Amino acid sequence: MKKILLVSSMLLVSSNFFAQYADKKDYIAEFAMEDGSTVRGHFIAEVTRSTSMGGFILSNRIAAFQYADTETKKRNRLNSRDVKRIVYYNGADIAKIQEKIQVKQVTNNFKLSAETDEEFEFLLRDGKIQLYGSNVFRCEGMSCYYTHSNFYLKKGADPYAVLAVKPK
Repeated sequence: MKKILLVSSMLLVSSNFFAQYADKKDYIAEFAMEDGSTVRGHFIAEVTRSTSMGGFILSNRIAAFQYADTETKKRNRLNSRDVKRIVYYNGADIAKIQEKIQVKQVTNNFKLSAETDEEFEFLLRDGKIQLYGSNVFRCEGMSCYYTHSNFYLKKGADPYAVLAVKPK
C-alpha cells in the first residue's frame, strides 16, 4: 500500500514538474477595428479554421476573436474581417501586438508571388522595417508539436509583407 501511495504521489509531482509552459495571463486586449473604432476587453481566445492534410496543419486562419467585456463580463465575439490590430496589455505594459497584414511569398525564381494572402501575425520588431512572426505546429491526435516559425519583413510604406523564407 505504501508503494502505491509513493508511486502515485511521485507521478503527480512529476506531471507538474514536466508540464509544458502555457501562457495563461489575463490580457486586456484593445481591438482596433477597420472602421476606426476600438473595443476593449479581457482576451479569451482566437477562433480558428484549420485546414490540414494528415497530421500537418496547412493553414490555421483566425476567423474570430473572443473577449469578455471589462464591466459586464459578458462574452463577445468579433469577426476577424472587422479587426485590424490587437494590442495585448499586461497591466499598464504592452505585452504583444498582433496585426492583420497582407503577405506575399518569394517564388523559386526569386520574384514576388502575384497572389496576396491576409494573415494575423505578431509584431516582433518595429522600425523602418517591421518584423512579424508566428509558429507552426503539427498535430497528431491530442498532441501538437512545434515544426517551424514563419517570419515576415515589411517596409513601412509597402502595402504587403514578404515571407522571408518559405519552409519546404
